[in-house]
Amino acid sequence: MRKTGIKKAHITLLKTELFFIAVAVIIAAFTAGFFTGRAKSPRELKLDTVLTAGTAALTPSGSSAAETAEPARTTLKTNINTAGLEELMELPGIGETIAGRIIEYRSSKGGFKKIEEIMGVAGIGEKTFEKIRDLITIE
Repeated sequence: MRKTGIKKAHITLLKTELFFIAVAVIIAAFTAGFFTGRAKSPRELKLDTVLTAGTAALTPSGSSAAETAEPARTTLKTNINTAGLEELMELPGIGETIAGRIIEYRSSKGGFKKIEEIMGVAGIGEKTFEKIRDLITIE
C-alpha cells in the first residue's frame, strides 16, 4: 500500500510541474512576441489615412516600431511652391531645417519650375529626392 501512495504523490508533483512549465512557455511566447513587435496594444496601433476616390478610410498599419517614425500622410501630393513649414516636414527625410531652406529657396528664386529643382536646396540630394519624388508637385 505504501508504494501506491508514493507513486500518486509523485504523479501529482509531475502534473504541478507540467502546469508551471506550460505557464512559463506561455509567458516566454508572449514576451518574444512583444519584443519582436507582433504584440500591439491599442495605443501602439498606428492608423494610416488612405484616400481613394474622395472617400476617407482608416486602415490599421502593420508597421514595426522602426517604421512608425514617419508620420502618416495622405496620397495627395505636396505642392512645394505653396506648402508651409509643417506640411513640408511631413515629407520623408525633411525636417524643420530643410523645410525652412525649401521656403527660403522658393522665395529667392520665385518658386520651383520643375520638381527636380528641389535638389538645389542644401541638404536635399538624390537619395532624399528619390524618397519624395512621387509625393511632391509644383502645380
